Amino acid sequence: MAPSHPGNEAIDALVVEALDYKAEAFDHDEPVDGGDLVEWFAAWRVAVRLARGTWPKA
Repeated sequence: MAPSHPGNEAIDALVVEALDYKAEAFDHDEPVDGGDLVEWFAAWRVAVRLARGTWPKA
């Protein structure tokens, strides 16, 4: 997969990570633990904000 924008390899990797997270369960309409999903998403969201350089200023 080619990067969507030059220099955004980190973002592209994070998109792939999101698409792959519990992919088999989602693809087969199987249950996914909501707590695990929220925990994973919270960490993923931080990683995306850091990769984009949009972490809030303190």
